[in-house]
Order: sequence, then structure tokens, then C-alpha cells
Amino acid sequence: MPVQPHEFFILAEITEESDEIFLRNAMSRAYYAVYHECLALSDANDINLDQNSDGGEHQKLCHALQRDGKFAAIGDSLSKLRLKRVRADYHIGATIGLREARKVVCTSKNLFEQTKIAGRNV
Repeated sequence: MPVQPHEFFILAEITEESDEIFLRNAMSRAYYAVYHECLALSDANDINLDQNSDGGEHQKLCHALQRDGKFAAIGDSLSKLRLKRVRADYHIGATIGLREARKVVCTSKNLFEQTKIAGRNV
């Protein structure tokens, strides 16, 4: 059975007892919920990713949304969250605290809802 974007948030729940690896995973999963919702938004609105531009698929999605007048703010926010996800996933020498992780998860949930609303209003 296919996974739905919102299901990534199941693995993004944080408690006071969450250790750093769990915080990092929560940040990553929250980002992926938003990423997949934004990808669906771009597909539904025929926003093409520029395959000739620099960066990976995630960066290309951010740039494509940023170039679109209706979804530029969503693209900007996704780009900022992507950097947080990269920090959580790849910069293992950096300390990730509860406050930072909670902020990323909260921001991700808000952007997820904004993206859903934007998709319905087109």
C-alpha cells in the first residue's frame, strides 16, 4: 500500500526524553512529509523541475517552486527546511537539541498545511 506524505509525521513526534538520534530522525521525517507534499503540488500544477540546473532533486524542486509566482514563498520555506534536514542527516558532529528539532517539526507541519491549502486554492 502506498505511503502518504502526512504519514512521515508519525515518525517525527518528539518527547522530552528523545535522544539526539531521534531528534535528527524527527527533523528528517518532518522535512520529507513536506517535500512529498510539495512534489505533489508541483506535479498537480505542471511545475517542471529544471533538469539542467545545479543541485539534486530536492534543490531543483525548491528552485522550481521559487520561480513560480504562486508558490515562491513555499519554495523559500522548503529550501530553508532542506538545509535543516541536511544538517540533521549529514552533519553528525553538530549538536542537535530539543528546541531546534521541535522548531523544525513545527515549521514543517505549518508548511505542510500551507502547501495543502495552496493546492486546493489553485
